[in-house]
Amino acid sequence: MKHYILTLAISVIAVAIATPKANAQELQRHGVEIANRLGGATWADKINAAVAALPSSGGIIDARGLCLSGKLSTADANVVLGGDNKQVHLKLGTCTYPLGAHSILYFPATEVGGEGAETEITFNGPGAALRYVGSLKGSGVYHVYLHDFAVAGDGTAGSVGVDMTYALQSTLERVNIGMVDNGWKLGGTATCSCYNEIIGVVARANSRGGWLDRTANQNQIFGGTASGAIGLDIAGAASNQVYSLDIEGKHIKRAIIFETNVYSANGNAIVNPYIEAAGPILLSSGATENSIIGTGGLFERGSIIDRSGNTTNYFHQTGGGGGTHGIWPYYEAVQNGFVFGADPFGNSVAELSAPGTYGASQLRWSTAGPANQYGVFGHAPLEIGEAIIHSGAELAGLMTASQLPTPKAPTVSPRGAVGSTAYKYYIVCHDRNGGVTLPSSAGSTLTGNAMLSKANFNEITWTPVDGCWSWDILKGGTTTALAANQRVELNRGETLCMFKDTGQAVRRYRPPIRNTTGDVRVAGMTVSEGLRWPLPGKVINGASFYCPNCDGPANPPGECTSRGARTGSWVHGLNNRWICVP
Repeated sequence: MKHYILTLAISVIAVAIATPKANAQELQRHGVEIANRLGGATWADKINAAVAALPSSGGIIDARGLCLSGKLSTADANVVLGGDNKQVHLKLGTCTYPLGAHSILYFPATEVGGEGAETEITFNGPGAALRYVGSLKGSGVYHVYLHDFAVAGDGTAGSVGVDMTYALQSTLERVNIGMVDNGWKLGGTATCSCYNEIIGVVARANSRGGWLDRTANQNQIFGGTASGAIGLDIAGAASNQVYSLDIEGKHIKRAIIFETNVYSANGNAIVNPYIEAAGPILLSSGATENSIIGTGGLFERGSIIDRSGNTTNYFHQTGGGGGTHGIWPYYEAVQNGFVFGADPFGNSVAELSAPGTYGASQLRWSTAGPANQYGVFGHAPLEIGEAIIHSGAELAGLMTASQLPTPKAPTVSPRGAVGSTAYKYYIVCHDRNGGVTLPSSAGSTLTGNAMLSKANFNEITWTPVDGCWSWDILKGGTTTALAANQRVELNRGETLCMFKDTGQAVRRYRPPIRNTTGDVRVAGMTVSEGLRWPLPGKVINGASFYCPNCDGPANPPGECTSRGARTGSWVHGLNNRWICVP
């Protein structure tokens, strides 16, 4: 019996000694390598050695055990995850994997997965933490899956957290990207970067949070966060769908921008974005057939600016916080409470009595005080020229067309090195429909630099005028223009328009001879139901209306009567008399 127990113990010890080697051989046979078991000066070397030890078809690299050795040394080479025909799944643990100036290089069907935010990949310089370098740039890189880790750069200009330029049918999911110039990128070459999914990705960057470059088509973004100078840049990309993207931050100049980059931004759909304390959505020149549906968040001043130059883009308001401002070629309001105009803080809100229903719906105003909005100063800030009414309008109450006031003189402030040169500037306001004011009085300085430049310039500022769409800035006199038709927008918190004279060339300018902003033009007939006899006792000079029971004068024009044929006449108030004409 003792002999049997001794023999059994020796056998167990032998098996135990042999097990690590046997397990390693078994894992390798099944395409699995444990990175911390292999040699190499850095963690990158160990992973590269593990990739090399895999079968030619690829397999799994488990790099989680590297975290057990404490802080990892910086990579001295790129981490190369297989090749175009060798598929690798890299498992990362809860520690920091420092790349330095190197990258993790992925290939078709590569998977890189971590264990959440505590799995961090850091890198330095203008490159990308993860990118593709294989031979399939012309045909695309399919089925890449990157998920559940964090990426941190050092903010170098041009850097990209995750570069998916050539990716197709790939997924970026639950990745937290920060301290980079651009968060994530799809497209940018002639190769279609298409049918990808960005799911729950948080991207905080300097220039762009998300970047759909040209040929990034038919991709989908679900949730997540994007912030930078631009939250989401749709640069010539087409037919992408963005659902419930969160864009927040005062540093964000444009929440989303649709821009032309070789191709136009075409057919993209933005559904229920949440935008708070950020700049507006901008459709730049050439953007076509894009849709922005819903608010879902707190829109700020000028939440949508349409400079596309066409009326093919569609915006559908479905409710949510704040109200909506903007320029609407097509605007279908189905919520109760929205704001017309470009008032930065939404003093007056329009309410529909029957939102979302066809048929008659009254438009009410939620505040009694005057609201200073684009196009109208008064209780009802409805933008004529901004709100398009396709089915006609029936209005009740006095209608008044008022001129925009002549702008006040601008203020001129020399910046940089001052001097003793005198400068004068004037400004002219244009409304949205082609009307123009007279030039302002002169704003001047006696201490301008004789040689204006980008360093030594005159800063010209003036108070915005409600209803002014663009500005002419005149220099020296009213017959020379420094700039014309300038759109000078205000960001939140700004109260003055500003233009810099850095020594630009001036051009000849024909100043307006009268203020035309109060003119009324009618494309079609004006029909007056008029007033019947007796006419008002007090004559209103300049009034004009039809009187159906006034006499047609025998020798027109003549003073109005109503005792003969009474066939009807047109009545004018002239020199304190009611004058009739046939």
